[in-house]
Formats: sequence, C-alpha cells, structure tokens
Amino acid sequence: MADTLVDSQLDLLDAAADAKLDAPTSAEDAQPQENVASAPSKPKNLYFVRVPRPQIDEAPVKELQTKLAATLTKLKEYNSKLAGKREVVAGLRQQVAVARSLKEEAAPEWQDKISKLQELKDIKKSYLDEIQAIKGAQSGLDARTEQQPPSYARAARRAQEELDAKLAAMEAEISHGQLELREEKQMVRDISRLRAQRDRIREAEGRYGSVRTPPRGAAVEDLSQLEGELSKVKATIKELDAEVTSLKGERSQAVGILQEIQGKLREVNDGISELEAERAEHEAKKKALQEQIRTAQDESSEAMQEWRENRKFSLTVRDLVEAGKLDEARALCDEQVASYMGRILGDKAYRKEYTQGWAEQRKYVVSELLPGSGVAQDAGRGAARDKGGRGDKGAPPAPRAEPKVQGAAKAAALIEQLMARAQATVAAQRSSQPQPAHEESEEPEADAPEANGGAAEDANGGAPRAPAAPREAAAELPALPELAFEVPALVVSKDEADAALTEEQKKELIREENKRKAAEAAERKKRREEAAVRKKQAAEEAAKRKGDEPAAVPVAALAPAPAPVAPAAVAEDAGPVAAPQAEAEAPVARQQQPRQQKVQQRKPKGAPVIKPEPVGMKRPRGEEPAWRKALKAVGLESSTNQAVAMCVALMLLIFIVLVAR
Repeated sequence: MADTLVDSQLDLLDAAADAKLDAPTSAEDAQPQENVASAPSKPKNLYFVRVPRPQIDEAPVKELQTKLAATLTKLKEYNSKLAGKREVVAGLRQQVAVARSLKEEAAPEWQDKISKLQELKDIKKSYLDEIQAIKGAQSGLDARTEQQPPSYARAARRAQEELDAKLAAMEAEISHGQLELREEKQMVRDISRLRAQRDRIREAEGRYGSVRTPPRGAAVEDLSQLEGELSKVKATIKELDAEVTSLKGERSQAVGILQEIQGKLREVNDGISELEAERAEHEAKKKALQEQIRTAQDESSEAMQEWRENRKFSLTVRDLVEAGKLDEARALCDEQVASYMGRILGDKAYRKEYTQGWAEQRKYVVSELLPGSGVAQDAGRGAARDKGGRGDKGAPPAPRAEPKVQGAAKAAALIEQLMARAQATVAAQRSSQPQPAHEESEEPEADAPEANGGAAEDANGGAPRAPAAPREAAAELPALPELAFEVPALVVSKDEADAALTEEQKKELIREENKRKAAEAAERKKRREEAAVRKKQAAEEAAKRKGDEPAAVPVAALAPAPAPVAPAAVAEDAGPVAAPQAEAEAPVARQQQPRQQKVQQRKPKGAPVIKPEPVGMKRPRGEEPAWRKALKAVGLESSTNQAVAMCVALMLLIFIVLVAR
C-alpha cells in the first residue's frame, strides 16, 4: 500500500514544477559539524501538490462579445437617428411657438374688431327698432297704441332687463376671481359695451315711453334723424367688416400654417416612438448578452478559483522559507499533501479531472521522462520475453530503457547534420572549380594530391568527397583582385577647367553660348525664308508659263520637243541673280513635260480640238490665297491670329449688312 501511494504521488505531482527548496538556512549553516551529525535527520525538500490550470473555452465568450459589439453598434445608430429626430422636433416646436405667439399677438386686435362690429350691429338693430316703432306709430294704429304702450318701449324695457341681468352675471363672475387675465379683460370690455347700450336704451325709453302717440312732426324729424344715423352706422359696419374679413383671412392662414407644423411634429414624434421601440428591443438584447457574458465569466472565475488558491499557497510557502520558518512551511505542505491525496484517492471524479488536466498540459508523456515509471518497466519486461511470449527464468532482467532524446538535443543534432551536409556541398563545388594561374605557380606541390584525389573520385563514381575539415574549408573564400577606378582624362580636364573659372568667366561663357545658339537659330530661319521665296517664285513662273502655252494641242504635239537647257548654262548667262530662278524652273519643266506627253498619248487621232479652260483665274498649286497674303502683310503670321481676324471681319460684314437693311 505504501509503494502504491508513493507511485501515485510521483505520477500526480508535476516533476517540472516541484519547488525544490533547500531546508538549511544561514543560521543552520553556521552550526558546527558535530551538531549537525548529532541532530535527527529531516527531509531537506518540501513537497506540495500542484493543481493543473483549468482549460477555459473562451470561444462562447468571444462569440457573445461579438454579438454584443454588433448590438452596441446598432444602438449607436439608433441613438444618432433619435438625436437627429429630436433636433427636428426642437426646430418644429420652436416654429409652433413662433406661430402661436404671432397668433396671440394678433388676438387682441381681432377681439377688438369683433367687439366693435358686434356693438355696431347692436346699434344698427336698435336704430331699426326705433324706425320700425316710429313707422308703426304713423300707420294710424290708434286703438293698439291706446290699449298698450308702443312696441319700441316694450322692447326697450325687455332689452334693458336682459342687459341688467347679463351685466350682473358678468360682474359676479369677475368678483369671484377665477378667470384668467385675458378673459377678465375681455369681459370688462363687454361690460363697458353693454352699459353703453343700456344708456342708449334708457334714453330711447325716456323719449318714447311717456308718450303714447308722439306728434307727427316730431316723429318725422326723429325718423329722418334715425335713418341718417343708421346709414352712418351701416357705412362704419361695412368698413369694419372689411377689416375683420382681412384679419380673418390672415388668422385662418396662420392657423393653417400652425396646423401644418403640428402635423409634421406629430409625424416626427411617431417616428421617434418607432425608433425608441426598436431601440428598446436592442437594449433588452444588450442586457441579455451582458448577463450571459457575466455568467460565463463567473463560471470561468469559479473554475480558476482552485488554481489561484494553489498558486497563492505556493507563494505563501516560499515566503515562509525565505523568512526562515521552515518547520511551519513543512507542516503546511504536509497538511496540503495529505488533504489533496485523500481527495484524489477518495473522489473518483476529481481524480479523473485532475489526471486529465495534467495530461492535457504536459508536453511529453510521463514515461518518456521518468525511467522508473510503469510504462518504462513494462517495456523492459516485454523486451526480455522470447518469441513464444514466455520469459526466460534464468535470464537476467532487461535493463531499463533510456529516455528518448527530446527537445533541444534533437534540434542540436539536426542542426549539426544539416551544417555538415552544407559544408560538404560547398567543398565539392570548390574542388570542382579550376585554380587560378598564380595559385598553381605558388603551390605546385598541392597539385599532385588534388590530381590523385580527383582520380580517386573518378574511380569511385564521380561522387564529391567531403573535406577533412568542413568548417575551415567553408570559411575559405576566393580572393578577387581589386580594380582601381580611373576617371577619364576628358572629365578630369573639364572639371579642372571649370574649377579654374570664376563666376564672371562662367557667365561670359554662358552668354557666348546663348549668342551662338541665337545666331544658329537666325541662320536656320533665314534659310527657311529663302527656301519659301524660291518656292514661291518657282510657282509663279510655272503659273505664268502655263498661261502662255498655246491652246492648240495638235500643233504643239507635231512640233519637236525643245532640248532641255542645262541649269548651269542658264545660271552662267543670267548671272548670280537668275540662279535661284533657274533652279526653281528646272523641276517645274520636268514635271510639265511628262504630263504633256501623257496628254498627247491619250489624244486620239482626228479628234476635235477642245480648248482648255483659262488657267489665269486659277491659283497655282502651292500658292497661298490672297486673303492669307493680305493677313501676312498686315503682320498676322500664325494660323490662330489669321482665324481670329477672319472671324472679326465676318462679324463686321454681317453687322454692316444688318445696318444697311
């Protein structure tokens, strides 16, 4: 049982991560040797169980974080849209406030006009009632007037009673103080208007109430006076009605604009409500994703809790050892090992999780690094068996298998092998190259071994032989001769001459060079002008000669062809002035002669003579038109200037024609 426990401890503890801490401190080193020998033997090393770091799958968390980032991007878009909509709402609300303020500012004027119009209408009605009463009195209804007072007096009394009741009600409402300031002002104006009407009614009642049948003359006079007042009231009502109509149109227009703005405001508010609903959905989605991420992170933190506590325990033990409290550290380690070993041996699920965690985190299998492990022993026992599977009883036990070469050793061996191959290849290439002449003369003794070696290589099949010292052979490089660069003498002399010149001399050279180039350009221009003059003269002579030719073609055909005159003789006779003309006439004559012969060949015998058209009116080939010559004579040489001049002339001509019409 003890051996099994020891093997389990060796398999479960991390051999690479065991904290081997030496037990003796500085105080113990200072003790004499005999005290150390007499002291009881204690283990020098401390052991505790290391917990494998749990493998956390971060893919779900990353996926949730990606979804959360997309949701946050959507929320930012919705926030920007809502901010824009809210700005629009603020602008519309400002417009609504402005429209309402304008409407409220115009409201007092509107109410004043309406109240005045109503007052005038009431006056008009009272005048009409008075006129009707007077006319009724004049109609001769004496019986009715004797039995009852005039109708106007009764109407006046009834109107007065109604006005008194209405005034009392309005004054009572004002006295309670429950009205707004604007409504109270309007009611005060109405009370003033009604009191004025009541005074007029009392005046009319006093005028006609005591008299049952007014005198006829007084009635006629009153009737005419009332009709005049009535006409004035009607005119005033008409003017005021026009003003009220204008104000009503403006008011209705303002109300329409206000309603339109309010409609837009409602639409924008509806859009904001929809966006807020969608944003609320994404907000709920964001909270759900954050909760899932928080849950996953909490689970990861719980899984890492044991590993963190184990690391904290390791740091605590190290601190105790550094402080010299070795016994306390050993007691903690023994307690921790006993606790974990009991848990590992007693809990099967935890033991499986523990071993699986270390198996996933180790780089190599345990049996490859620990020769004393169970796998290595099984391999040794299997090697001692015979082919039949039976082991030899008398044979000695097979030695334990050595651990495989791993890591740095294998890499070093591979690097050494590749370096050897590369050096062998370089040496073979160097041996196959011919040696320089001076090397052969300096080392004649080395040729014989190389020749012998080459023959041996040929005898062995032509395979290259690796040198004895590949590193030294690879380090030897061929010596290349150094060639000195010589500057050409022309460049050196030019540089020296330039360096010897001063700034004034350099400027003088540049001016001379520019003068030389200008002279060459003038010479080229002169030659071009002379060639153009010669070409022009030749064309004129050709046109003149062509115009002087006889019209009868057959006679010219029968006449012998004139002998060509040598250009040199013509030049000698005419002198130096006629030389260019002779040179220009010679090619023209050569061009006209074959053309004349072709015409004679095409002319059938006995055909009627056809007079050619007069060529004096045609412009010879190569000759410029008259308008171009005129423009050049004025000084317009370029084609662009000539085109502009032609356009200006054409426009001037059109203008003259239009003015003449």
